[in-house]
Amino acid sequence: MDSEERRAVFGAAKGQKRAVVILDRGYDKLDQFTAGVTELYQDLTGPLLAAAFSGDQKLSKLIAEWLVEVAQSRANEAQEAAIEREDDGGTSLT
Repeated sequence: MDSEERRAVFGAAKGQKRAVVILDRGYDKLDQFTAGVTELYQDLTGPLLAAAFSGDQKLSKLIAEWLVEVAQSRANEAQEAAIEREDDGGTSLT
């Protein structure tokens, strides 16, 4: 880039003279990379955080549903443990 081009693009004539031109194929690769990062992020953070940024569902509803599921799961586990203790005659240490 010459001084005039740098001034037009960056607002200053000083600096690096090199520039990178991204072709259509390069933009496609950037889109693929962005999609891959997005997919990895969603896999790592789970559907709850991914849904928080979608316009069709409210985060508070999703959190409430998740909390209900966790509570139900813990209640079921406690009930199963109590049944096991009764089956063991109450001698189980767990």
